[in-house]
Amino acid sequence: MTRSRQTADWGSRAGLAKIVPSSVAVGSGTGSSDTLGNVTFSGASSVSLNDVFSATYKNYIMKININSTSGSDANVLLRMRVSNADNSTANYFDRFNGYTDFNATDNFRRSSQTAFFIGDTDGATSNPTYTSMNVEFRNPFETIATTTFVDINDVVAASSATATYRGGGLFYGTTSFTGFTVYVSAGNITGTLFVYGYN
Repeated sequence: MTRSRQTADWGSRAGLAKIVPSSVAVGSGTGSSDTLGNVTFSGASSVSLNDVFSATYKNYIMKININSTSGSDANVLLRMRVSNADNSTANYFDRFNGYTDFNATDNFRRSSQTAFFIGDTDGATSNPTYTSMNVEFRNPFETIATTTFVDINDVVAASSATATYRGGGLFYGTTSFTGFTVYVSAGNITGTLFVYGYN
C-alpha cells in the first residue's frame, strides 16, 4: 500500500515533462511556442524563453537544433534570465573538450564571461554547418549556483565532417532564474528547441 501511494503521489513529476514557456521573445525575425512547448524561430538574432524554470522541477534539459544561420563563424551563446530580462554579469564560467573527424582536439576554458558558450555555426553558403545541442541545467530556480552540462554536434554540409564537444559551465552566484536566452555572436539563426523538466 505504501509503495502504491508513493507512485501515485509522484504522478506527472516522474520522468521528463515538457515545459511550455509563458512567452517567447526574439531580437529579430520570428519565434513562437505551440501549446506543447515546441518552440520554432526563424531569422532570429536571439530567442528568449520566459517562465520555464520553477519550483516544480529542480533540473531541466533544453534540446535545440539550428538548421540555418546568416552569420559566418558565429558562436552560439546562452544567458540566464529572470523577470523577462537577461543576466549579463561577468559570472559565467565554462570549459569544453572537442574532437573532429580528423582526431584533432579542441579544448578550451572561459572565465568571467557574460554568457555561456553552447555551440558554434557557420552560415557560409558554400559550406553551412548544422548544429544540435543538448543543454542540461542543474538547479536554475534555486538560490544556489546554477551549473550546465552541454553536448554539441556540428555537421559541415559540404564535406559531411563532424565535430563534437562536451563540457559544462557554472554561473557563479545565487540568483533564482526563470528563463534563458539563446543568441548568436553574428547574424541570425533558424531552428527549433524545447525544454524538459525533471527531478
